[in-house]
Amino acid sequence: MMELSIIIPVYNVEKYIARCLDSIYVLPMKVEQFEVLCIDDCSPDGSCAIIETYQKRYTNLRLIHHKENLRQGGARNTGIRGAKGEYCMFVDADDSLPQFDMLSHIDYMRENDLELLLGRANVIGADGTISKWGKSPDVESVIMSGPDIYVDEYVHKVAFGVVWLGIYKTELVRRTAPFLEKVQYEDTDWTLRCAYEAKQLQYKPIVLYNYHINIGTTTTTRSMGKLIERIRQSLRIYEWALTTKERHDEVVFAAEDAGTWNMRGLSVLVRFGYKDRRKFYKSFTRQQLQTIARWNGGNYTKMYVKYPVLSQVVLCLLHPIYKVYKGVRELMN
Repeated sequence: MMELSIIIPVYNVEKYIARCLDSIYVLPMKVEQFEVLCIDDCSPDGSCAIIETYQKRYTNLRLIHHKENLRQGGARNTGIRGAKGEYCMFVDADDSLPQFDMLSHIDYMRENDLELLLGRANVIGADGTISKWGKSPDVESVIMSGPDIYVDEYVHKVAFGVVWLGIYKTELVRRTAPFLEKVQYEDTDWTLRCAYEAKQLQYKPIVLYNYHINIGTTTTTRSMGKLIERIRQSLRIYEWALTTKERHDEVVFAAEDAGTWNMRGLSVLVRFGYKDRRKFYKSFTRQQLQTIARWNGGNYTKMYVKYPVLSQVVLCLLHPIYKVYKGVRELMN
């Protein structure tokens, strides 16, 4: 069986796809040992043309076209269905892989019967500066079952809420329910569910990924739609956590912690106008807002969802003040 499948969703990444592919094809692996699946999610730019030039050089590169835009979740599902490797990785087309011995990690997983090996990432700024992703520890964890990672010892130390921070056994990925399609934030809830399903997993302080901060991409732009999707994702995680049995209390705590993290984003509500804020409040039921209010997101953000009508009044008063403050800052800069 082929060792590894690398799955790459492709949409409007003509600036970055060559960098991504180059980082993969310099890894110490033979062409027959791995495959690269580029999933064209109806990209309107020249990304596919660039990939086709790479196909002339590499026989293990497949380009699969979608008939409709399914966003990253749909592209990853397509990649999972088509993967031939015993193990797989997910790579965003505007990121890259660092130089490491991939096959040695796969051998380690096989020897220790791991279904998921979690690592850490470099964060590469637009100016080339490099920092570490999150607060992942410098010491490897013990080998544990999936539910055990939700114990407090690990959940606050291992940043496993992003899909590209691990090497997965393809069998585990297929055993996990598919990614949600046509939504903006699809990976954190899937990653948490996938980790829970793992029979055995481990964290090692090895750099598996280069996360690039690319100005103007979907991860660096702000919109009301993105804020709504982040909160919806938190609700999905929480609702799933309530259905778990093993390590139930720890999983629910982790879900609330994830919700708290996303809830901090509510502080930007004052930056949006009345229509956008109405869109936010209409996107959630009263019961959902009360659920969000139970998460520890800070007193004023908790007020936003606990007292939505009062909050709208307060935000309408604060918004002009914020506009003046923003204008003054722009003049000073």
